[in-house]
Amino acid sequence: MKIKSIKSIKDFHIYKNFEWDSLPEFKKYNLFFGHNGSGKTTLSKIFLSIEKKEKPEKGIFIIEDFENNKINSNDLETFEDSSIFKTFNSAFVSQNISFDDLNPKCNPILCMGEKNIETKKEIKTKEENLKNLNEGLELSKKERLSLENNLDEKNKELAREIKNIINCNKLGDFYYSYDKSNILRKIEEGLDSLEEISKERYDDLRKIISSKKISRIEIKQKNQDMKFNFEDFIENSKVLLSKTIISNSIEKLKCDSELNDWTRVGLDLHTKREESECLFCGKKLNEDLIEKLNGHFNDESKRMIAEIDSLKNSINTNFVLEQPVLINFHLKFENKIEEILGEFKIINSKFHLFKEQIDNLFSQKKKNFFETYDIPDYKFYNEYQNLINKINKIITENNNLVENYEEEINIARKGIENYHLKISLNDEYFNKKIKINKLQKEIEDSTQKCKKVSTEIISLKDSISNFFLGKDNINKYLDQCFGHKYINLDFDDETKSYKVLREGRIAENLSEGEKTAIAFAYFLAKLREDGFNLSESIVFIDDPISSFDSNRIYLCASLIKRTFNEVGQFFISTHNFEFFNLMKDWMKNKNKNKDNPKSEFYFIKRTKCKGESKSLIEEMNRTLKNYKSEYHYLFYLLDCFLQDNENMAYSEFYLIGNVARKFTETFLSFKVPNSRDVSSKLDVLIKEIEFSEIQKERLQKMLNDGSHAGDIYNAIHHKDKEEFVEMIKDLMSFVKKIDKIHYDFLMKEIQ
Repeated sequence: MKIKSIKSIKDFHIYKNFEWDSLPEFKKYNLFFGHNGSGKTTLSKIFLSIEKKEKPEKGIFIIEDFENNKINSNDLETFEDSSIFKTFNSAFVSQNISFDDLNPKCNPILCMGEKNIETKKEIKTKEENLKNLNEGLELSKKERLSLENNLDEKNKELAREIKNIINCNKLGDFYYSYDKSNILRKIEEGLDSLEEISKERYDDLRKIISSKKISRIEIKQKNQDMKFNFEDFIENSKVLLSKTIISNSIEKLKCDSELNDWTRVGLDLHTKREESECLFCGKKLNEDLIEKLNGHFNDESKRMIAEIDSLKNSINTNFVLEQPVLINFHLKFENKIEEILGEFKIINSKFHLFKEQIDNLFSQKKKNFFETYDIPDYKFYNEYQNLINKINKIITENNNLVENYEEEINIARKGIENYHLKISLNDEYFNKKIKINKLQKEIEDSTQKCKKVSTEIISLKDSISNFFLGKDNINKYLDQCFGHKYINLDFDDETKSYKVLREGRIAENLSEGEKTAIAFAYFLAKLREDGFNLSESIVFIDDPISSFDSNRIYLCASLIKRTFNEVGQFFISTHNFEFFNLMKDWMKNKNKNKDNPKSEFYFIKRTKCKGESKSLIEEMNRTLKNYKSEYHYLFYLLDCFLQDNENMAYSEFYLIGNVARKFTETFLSFKVPNSRDVSSKLDVLIKEIEFSEIQKERLQKMLNDGSHAGDIYNAIHHKDKEEFVEMIKDLMSFVKKIDKIHYDFLMKEIQ
């Protein structure tokens, strides 16, 4: 099987909607060149997906072979030829090579005998299973221990709390030595039978056990200490206030209560003194007037006044609401006593209001015998009697508590204990108990499983014969990567892992280049596994020279040429220009027969369309394909920029400054071969041609900050695209004026 093309790639990472179209078909040897981030590694993931028979999580691709068979990414699970695919990329490294401190562990490469290979796989599976079982077992034990400690501490805290609250100091008493064993005993007996205790009841129980033993309190009877009958007072007042007097009344006095009262007092005064002359004006008293006044103020009115004064005096002198004396009560009744005192305060206020109102009515009645008045509200009296009843009830309860003190204390302690047991030993507590029992069962089951699997592993290891790992093959490729015995692997039988040696000693602080070399040597060694036919294989290698210096790049290229000279089909990608040229020369030599070329070259680029980045595969530009010189390629990029910069992504536009600077430095280095800096060399040549000051400034700016962000302003402001276009135009004009023959030759080569 040979791949002819990648028909299409849709929504696979950076490849959004790629179609092969008119690209040249793949050959036996295929080289991809592109910058970092262009999509080379993503392309290798397509080949890795086929090798692993793993459908991509997102996206779809279709591969076509030379017999027009198509490989659809949705059907990889049923693809039968996946075993001929081998892929080296970052995913291969992460899946197969692990560097752990000084000891990199690699998967076994070679195991002699089919039975041993299968046995080793089975051992690995069982070891993973045993590891998972042990990890699960330890987690279960830790969780069980944590729950047990948690419940044990909770039982201790609960016992301490109950003991401290009850505070029993009597040696030998049940609660004197109360501890977690009492809690556990209660749990065993069951908590369902425990009495439900409300928070209010609990607070009363706390007060019972915290109070001292007290004496009995006498019952406060109704009306005890009262000096008159209030009910009689009310009845007499109602009669008096509703009573009117029949007399020879004087209309003028009847209608004016103040004048009536004033006249009555004056008449009494003159009668007592037996005055014949008016004490007010000195004139002789008119006997007819005196007679009329006596008719108005008759004996009945005098009796009413006397009754009013008597009632008024009795309530003001004899009727006082006594404030309850509530002392020596049990602390349990503390809140109720506070309520009673509050109620009395309100009742007493109503009582004083009543006295004020009845006093005013009596005064009004004395002034006007002919009016009737309603007695004011006196509900306070019944309220006061009810308050006395409430006090008597509390006194009764208090006395009962006194008579049964020891029994009440014991009941209170038991109630407090039950309250805390019910609150603390809740669903959460018993769910933990259930979880502990479940974990214990899991631990017992897992322990038996671990013993069984361990026995099976020992048995399988004893059955393995002639088993060894192919470290020699890895070391052979490492020697070729480094050019001598520099980095080597040694197998450790005890740890079943590789030790990395540098010049015979344990290698410390492996460089990224050394790690890459080990990974690539491991990949090449895996290609020599028993039964794998390289000449029928399809191999894709993605950037195998990461972090290599020039010498190692050359050695790696030579190793690849030797290893894959007779391969079924070969694909390789790189971003390194030096490595690209080495691979390109090797593959171009395969194309000596023009009618049957064996190599093809492609360029991968990342572009932007409608604000979205995407990767494309293109036929390699003739300049890149035909010339080794980076100088030609840089000139080609600058010319492309001038020809088409409208569709260039902003991210690519930023890179053109680096391209222009590098090209200019190279051009100036062979035109002015001295040790001066680039800017000075530019000044030397500009003097020889007609070049405006503006053009000169633009070139200097390009060299100084066009690609290096020379100051903070350049670092925080976007580049002006139009200004860059003018800079590149100036650069091309400068090269043409300095050396037209050279410029024309470059243009001819890229066209």
